[in-house]
Amino acid sequence: MNGADHQNTLNSRRMLGVTYIEAGRFDLAVPLWEAIVADYQRVLGADHKTTVSSNQVLAVVRQRAGR
Repeated sequence: MNGADHQNTLNSRRMLGVTYIEAGRFDLAVPLWEAIVADYQRVLGADHKTTVSSNQVLAVVRQRAGR
């Protein structure tokens, strides 16, 4: 079993976030993407390409949610 910080777990949460976006569930997507970005920053660092791309997704999700 993988832990919360395992790459597979983080990737699964990221895919769930994408699913929420595709379903138009921004009420669920925004807090999940905020948590995803925070976890990637902690685990991979702020400058890692996955952290940066996740932060970009979060910005788009917030915009679509009207935040």
